[in-house]
Amino acid sequence: MLSLLAQQTEPLCVCDITAQFDQHQPTISHHLRLLREARFVDCEKRGVWAYYWVTDAGQRALIVALSLG
Repeated sequence: MLSLLAQQTEPLCVCDITAQFDQHQPTISHHLRLLREARFVDCEKRGVWAYYWVTDAGQRALIVALSLG
């Protein structure tokens, strides 16, 4: 999920993120909340949807994870 968000140039809506995974929206939202609590992603509410993007800390964590293989 973090990798998906890191590839985007614009924030992604939860509905768009959910479409990329074989999970239901509440499960995706739960994982996004955990990533937000870890400060790896941030979000902005727009109407009924939340839009997510990767933070600098999330980018660094992803680089470290990918370098470890």
